[in-house]
Amino acid sequence: MKKMRWVWVVMLLTIAACTKENPAPGKYEGGVWILNEGVFNGNNASVSFYEPGQGKVTGEVFLNENLRPLGDVLQSMHIHRGKGYLVVNNSQKVEVVDIHTFRSLHTITDLEYPRYFLGVDENKGYLTDGNYQGRVYVVNLETFGITGQIPAGSGPEVLLRAGDKVFVANSGGWGYDSTLTVIDAVTDEVLQTVEVGHQPVDLALDADGYVWALCQGKVVWTADFSAIEYETPSRLVRVDPATYEVMSLEIGSIGDYFNPKRLALDASGNILYFEEAGGVYALDLSTLEIPAGPLIPLQPYGLEVDPDNGEIYVLTSGGGDQPGSLHRYLPNGEQIQSVAVGFFPNGAVFPEENGSVQE
Repeated sequence: MKKMRWVWVVMLLTIAACTKENPAPGKYEGGVWILNEGVFNGNNASVSFYEPGQGKVTGEVFLNENLRPLGDVLQSMHIHRGKGYLVVNNSQKVEVVDIHTFRSLHTITDLEYPRYFLGVDENKGYLTDGNYQGRVYVVNLETFGITGQIPAGSGPEVLLRAGDKVFVANSGGWGYDSTLTVIDAVTDEVLQTVEVGHQPVDLALDADGYVWALCQGKVVWTADFSAIEYETPSRLVRVDPATYEVMSLEIGSIGDYFNPKRLALDASGNILYFEEAGGVYALDLSTLEIPAGPLIPLQPYGLEVDPDNGEIYVLTSGGGDQPGSLHRYLPNGEQIQSVAVGFFPNGAVFPEENGSVQE
């Protein structure tokens, strides 16, 4: 009996040691999280788990694991050190989950207009607040409390880290802006405000370390919104993070009444995919020649690229009464699969070990 007791003690210590060093895999492994905004004021935002190897979709992951709705308008999600940070915009909160089980760990509340989260280091994160005069909250990742604020431009959205600098796209929100705010990731100080193009909404970091901003262009309406007074074209703008030197490429046409929102890089960081009128376009960064036509003639509501294999994920909306869809493509534009997901899918998030990014 004494010998058996020692056997059990050894087994338990072994299990504990393995758990500490190598956490047991959860049920959500080897797949991709699809972010579904839900219908505005519908309280039906959701996360779907897509397993590309099986072509299988598991819906309502947060609801199933936590037995409560996620909330109203899932804006974005970011993975950092084993935790998922789900920014639920209209519910004015961030849900923090264990990424292996999707069980809730904490809810950050008392926020005004949260948009995007970025894990900066082991103890600190940044969260954009997209008001007219924007700001970036500093979040303590141990207590999940807000410990400070950093001023930004109007309507700050996506955050992107390049070395020890964090770039923030100031989209203008309900107004107008044309800048990126550059923050020192160590001191939280604003280093620079970079003029790019009107309404920057998305960012990407290429293989050479350049920051790319997708700028929607500016549309100014008459007071009664009956006609457009003037507009500017959409642009792709490249920024050198060391010198802040800018290079701009016009990608849209005045008069097309189209405002692109999505940008993504291929697995190598050398092909830039962007949304414009007509679908998804692919720009070879070695030539910088704007393609004449789309690689994928499908207008996305969300656009991502798997950093592991370069497969392109195009998400489309079915409207308020129908679920949206995920369309998966090879890098050459050949379609692999289409599956139904949730309402208004706006992004896909890949496992952290594969270089996960937020959308």
